[in-house]
Amino acid sequence: MPNFRVVYSDEAAEQLREIYNYIMLAFLSPETARQQTDRIMSSVELLGLFPKIHRVRGKDKKGNEIRLCPVDNYTVLYSVDEAENVVNVSRVVYGRRNIYEII
Repeated sequence: MPNFRVVYSDEAAEQLREIYNYIMLAFLSPETARQQTDRIMSSVELLGLFPKIHRVRGKDKKGNEIRLCPVDNYTVLYSVDEAENVVNVSRVVYGRRNIYEII
């Protein structure tokens, strides 16, 4: 089974920075902020080994199948490009958001 390369969109990378900054400022704890973002990134990296572990939850505007990966209070939205062996992470959002408004 080939490993898939994981690619973050610019928006997803920015959202990870925002999560870090929010936790750091709200709880005055850079360590907690780092641990949370590390847990998110570790879960995303596992998608490189098991890209289809989460079921399809919809399609984006381009017709790509969107899958959701829950991590603590957050949800990672991603798609799998089997032709290129790539997992594309499009968003990292707070888990209580209505995901279907985002897709």
